[in-house]
Amino acid sequence: MPLNNNFGTHRNEFDSLQSKSRFLIAQNRGKQQHRQLSMLHRLASEMGVTVESFKA
Repeated sequence: MPLNNNFGTHRNEFDSLQSKSRFLIAQNRGKQQHRQLSMLHRLASEMGVTVESFKA
């Protein structure tokens, strides 16, 4: 019986670790996209192109 309770605790810890890592991955992806977008804006302004034309 105690073994079962223990397993449940570990399972919860594992689930929260998984969701934390998913959150961090998503956060990192957002930062990467922001960096790429700002680089695109900078390049476009250097070329004299307005970024509005890039938008879908």
